[in-house]
Amino acid sequence: HFGLMQAAYTWIVNDTPNNAVILALHKNTKETRKWIYDGSNSRNVISKLMIPFIWFYELLQYNWTACSTFKNNINVIFNANEKKITEKEDAILEHMLDFDCLVEELRNVGRIYEEKKQVFAVQKVQLEEQSARNASELADLEIRRNELEESLPAENLSRYRRISSARNGQAVAFLVGQNCSACHVRLRPQLITEVKTGKRIIQCENCSRILISG
Repeated sequence: HFGLMQAAYTWIVNDTPNNAVILALHKNTKETRKWIYDGSNSRNVISKLMIPFIWFYELLQYNWTACSTFKNNINVIFNANEKKITEKEDAILEHMLDFDCLVEELRNVGRIYEEKKQVFAVQKVQLEEQSARNASELADLEIRRNELEESLPAENLSRYRRISSARNGQAVAFLVGQNCSACHVRLRPQLITEVKTGKRIIQCENCSRILISG
């Protein structure tokens, strides 16, 4: 159809004195229609046959412009969507890397937990064994204490229990240098000598605990 229009345009140009018709056809369709519908034109009949071609030409130009605009819009939308897709892909890759790092950290924590668990299990067994030994030793000491209490005079045993009750179970203190190991008060030289001889029970003049030579 476009080739047919070009042939018709060429014929009109060659047989029509006014060569501005074709220029008007391309630049000013309104003037072209005016020329075609002018009854004084010698080629009026043939020119009217060109009306469908002119309409088709206008429609073709309009559609071509519309298609170009649509194509440009599609390209703009496509580029924008492609940019968004690229950004989303980069974000997904970054999240995947973070996830891999977290998985590796979790594995390391799991390995450390298993190692600590094994160490704690060994320590638990050792502590249980030590606790059992301490309980056995404590039982032996209780037996020994009871035997010693039975061998003590009643007056001394009563004094020991009274001091122990008043001093939170600590009735005995050591002589360290010239001081009581419990209250750290300096003792008189006479008391120090008597403690070292051990002939009788000596009590600290400050805290009343029974003093023994260290």
